[in-house]
Amino acid sequence: NRGVILWGGDNFQKLQRFAAPGVDFVVFSPQENYMMTNNNNRNDPHAIKVFSIQTGKCLRAFPLYPSNFLDEKLSEQEKSNIPPPPFQWSHDDKYLARMGKDLISVFD
Repeated sequence: NRGVILWGGDNFQKLQRFAAPGVDFVVFSPQENYMMTNNNNRNDPHAIKVFSIQTGKCLRAFPLYPSNFLDEKLSEQEKSNIPPPPFQWSHDDKYLARMGKDLISVFD
C-alpha cells in the first residue's frame, strides 16, 4: 500500500523505491527510463505519477481525469463507467501525451 519497489540486475537486488501509496498498476516507458503509477483514486489530485527510474524521483503527477473531462450532467454511476483517458509515450521517451476533453496535451 506504500508504493513500488523495483528489483533487477544479475543478483536480482533492490534497485529503487517509488512512493506511490495505493498503486493499482504500473506502466514503463518504451526505453524504460520512466515509470507511471496509477492508484485509480478519483479524489486524489496525484493519482497518476511519473517517476524517473534512475533517481526514483516523482517528476510529475496528474489527477485521474483532466479538468472538465467528465460531464457534470452525468450521474456518479455514469461517471464511474468512464475510464480515465489514456497516456502515450513517444518511442524515445522524450514526450508523454494525454487525451483530454477536445484536446491532447503533450509533456516533455
